[in-house]
Amino acid sequence: MKTLISGSRVVQLVKMISGYNRNPGSSDYREVLGRIEEHLVQEGVESKSIRRISFPADGKPVTKAMISTVGWQPNKASLWVTKPEMRFITSTRTVPISLLVGSCPSGGPQELELVEFVGSGDYRDKAVLAEGNMDEVFETACVQGGARCIVIYSMRNHCEQIGRTPEMLMSATNFLRLKHDRESSTLGVFGFSVDYGAFLFLRDLVRDGETKVCAEVDSLIDGNASSEVMEIDLTGGARSCYSMITSHLCHGSPGANDNASGAALAVEIAIVLSRESLPPPVRIVLVPEYMGSVPYAIELKRQQALPKVAINLDMVGEDQDQTGSSLFLSESPPVLNQRFDNVLFYNLMKRVPKFDSIPLRRLYKIPFSAGSDHCAFLLLGVPTPFIGHLPDRYYHTDLDTPDKCDPDEIEWIGEAVIQSLKDFDCESSELSRYLKSRQLGDFSYLCEKIKGGTFSNQLLNLLAKTHEIPATLLSVLCSEDYSESVYERISPVFESSIGFEWISSLPGEEWDDFGNKATLGEFVNIVAAVTRNRSAIEQLAAGYYSLEREQVSKFVSFLVRSGLLESGGVQNESDRSHR
Repeated sequence: MKTLISGSRVVQLVKMISGYNRNPGSSDYREVLGRIEEHLVQEGVESKSIRRISFPADGKPVTKAMISTVGWQPNKASLWVTKPEMRFITSTRTVPISLLVGSCPSGGPQELELVEFVGSGDYRDKAVLAEGNMDEVFETACVQGGARCIVIYSMRNHCEQIGRTPEMLMSATNFLRLKHDRESSTLGVFGFSVDYGAFLFLRDLVRDGETKVCAEVDSLIDGNASSEVMEIDLTGGARSCYSMITSHLCHGSPGANDNASGAALAVEIAIVLSRESLPPPVRIVLVPEYMGSVPYAIELKRQQALPKVAINLDMVGEDQDQTGSSLFLSESPPVLNQRFDNVLFYNLMKRVPKFDSIPLRRLYKIPFSAGSDHCAFLLLGVPTPFIGHLPDRYYHTDLDTPDKCDPDEIEWIGEAVIQSLKDFDCESSELSRYLKSRQLGDFSYLCEKIKGGTFSNQLLNLLAKTHEIPATLLSVLCSEDYSESVYERISPVFESSIGFEWISSLPGEEWDDFGNKATLGEFVNIVAAVTRNRSAIEQLAAGYYSLEREQVSKFVSFLVRSGLLESGGVQNESDRSHR
C-alpha cells in the first residue's frame, strides 16, 4: 500500500511547533502561524489558498454560554522562597508552562507571605499554596479572599495503571490556566504551577512556620487582542459539499502530542492533497481550541458554508508504549449521520499496523465524548468524528515532548484520514457492505438500549435515518409500539458548544460521581437541537450512556433552570405508532 504521509516529516514539524508557547493572542502564536504558512508555501501549497481569520480575544461573550479569554503574552516569570531560606522554585526559563496562563504582571518582584489554602478565608495580599481544582481555588482564594498569588499543584485524569499519579510523576509540571476574562483580569492575580516535589517541599515549609516567597511576573494582558484561525482552502470554491479537518494549535510549550501532533498532521495532509490532480474538496483549519473553533463555526453557518463533515484531530501522535495511551474515535451523537464515523473507523482498522493480521496498536470506537473542537460543529448539524488518544501519562505536563511521538502512528492515522476523505464521496463495494452491517448493528443495539419506556416515532425515525435503515427493515427491527403524543419542547439557547463554565454551578454532592458532565451536557444540547423533544432527549441520553432516566431528567432540569436550555412548553406529536 502506497504511503502518502511521512511520519518523520510530521514529527519534525511537531518539534518546531512545540518550541513555541502557543497562547492565543500572543506573539508566539502569531509567529508559529507564520512559520507554518512559510512551510506550506515552500511545499507547494498556493499562498492564495491560505488565509487567517481573526476573532476577538477581548474577554467578552463568544456565545451565551462561553466567554472569551483576553489576549495574554507571557514574557518571563520566576518564583523563589525567601524565608526561612533562599530557594529557587521555578521559572519560565526552566519550565515555560510554570506560569499560570492568564497571570497578570506583578509590577516587579513581590515578596508575599505564603499560606496554605484551607477554603474560605481572608487571604488579602498573600500567596496561597493549593492542591486541587484551579477554578475553585481562584474563586475562593482570590475573588472572595483577596489573594494576590496562587502557587498550585493540580493533575487531572489520574490513572495509576499507566503511571499517571502525582507520586509517579514527581517532577512533572502541569499546564494550568487562571480564569482570565475581562472581569477576572482586573484582579491583578498571578500564579505558578509547580511539580509535586516542589509542592510537598513548600507545604512542609508552610506548616513548619512563616514562609515568604518572591514572585516576579512580566506579562501583558491585552483586552483588544485577537485569536487567529488559519484556513487552508482546497475546496475549489465549494461552499457546502466539502469536508473539513480541524485541529487546535494552541497550548503551552512543549505540548507535543497535545496538540502540536494534530496541527502538524493536518498541515502534512494539506500538503499531500495539494499535490494531487483531483483532491477531494477539503478545508484544513488550525484554531485556538474553542475560542477559535466556536466563532469560526458560527461564521460558517451565517455564510451558509458549513461542511458536510468535519474530522477533529486532537492528540494523534502518541507512542502508545511510552504514554500508556490508546487511540480512539469518538463518534458523533446518533441523531447525526453515522456514515462518516464508520467510514473513518473502517479505514483506521484497515490500516492499523499488524503482525500476521494481528493489530499492534490499541484502537477503539467510543460513544460521543466532549472536550475538543468537534463540539463547535456538532450543534450546527455537522457530523464530526474526533480522533485522539487518552489516557496519556504526560497529558498537560511539561513532559509532553516530541520524543513521545510515534511516526508510524502518525502515518497510520494520516493515511486513514486521506482515504476517508475520498471514500466519503465514492465508497468501494467492500466498504459499502461494512457500512450496512455496522450501521444496522449499531441501530439495533441502540434501540435495545432505549427500549423499556415510551419514546416518540420522531426519535425512532430519526435514528433510522441517521443509520440509513431501510423502511422494510424498520418494521422488523422495531415491532413494539413507540409513541408519544404529548411532550415538553426543549431547545438550545445559543449557537454552538455548551462549553464548561456551567459545570461548577451543579448543586450538591449527588453530581460528583455522575460521569463526564461536560460530555453529557454537550450530548443533551446536540440532541435538543435536532429533536426539541425532552422525553426523546432523556430516553436517548439514558440509554446511550447507560444512566438512570431519573438522574438524566434532573440534569436536564438543571440545564433549563440555568438558562442553558429553553423550555417551550407542552407540544403535541401525531401518534403514529410503528409496528
